[in-house]
Amino acid sequence: METLLFVLVFLGLVIFALGLLGKREGLGGQDVSLPYRLRHSVLTPAERSFLGVLERAVPEGVRVWPKVRLVDVLYIDARGKERQAALNRVLAKHVDFLLVRAQDARPLLAIELDDRSHQREDRQERDRFLEALARQVGLSLVRVRVKEGYALEEVRRLLEVHLALGKGSEGKTGGRG
Repeated sequence: METLLFVLVFLGLVIFALGLLGKREGLGGQDVSLPYRLRHSVLTPAERSFLGVLERAVPEGVRVWPKVRLVDVLYIDARGKERQAALNRVLAKHVDFLLVRAQDARPLLAIELDDRSHQREDRQERDRFLEALARQVGLSLVRVRVKEGYALEEVRRLLEVHLALGKGSEGKTGGRG
């Protein structure tokens, strides 16, 4: 519930800011429209469906964050061109859901919903990259096939297995802020 309240407050602030910035004065005092429109929802229908069950299935002390950018979860230990190349590789990517420890927002588990698009070669390449990246940094990653509905107990068991595997495994999440 706290997560939903946070998302709603955040979206309200974004909408307010977009209203203020929707038109800017251009050269000579002319109004210039920006080429953006607000999405009807941050989540796809499949993501909204899964989120409803996921939020009920997570154990106490765990929060669900939807659509978290990889760049916000990772440190990049490189410099110069190598750093820029590594940054470019993750900049436009996100995980569908990130489970975090409520007390300190420590990443615990990444969840990807796989729809039919994941059968395409370009998506399979992205999926392999994401799996290798998750292994490298010590973040558990689980893939869930998109379907009509999700059983609460099935999702709860899935989380129990993957969150239990992560206990005691601190991974490589330390570093500079």
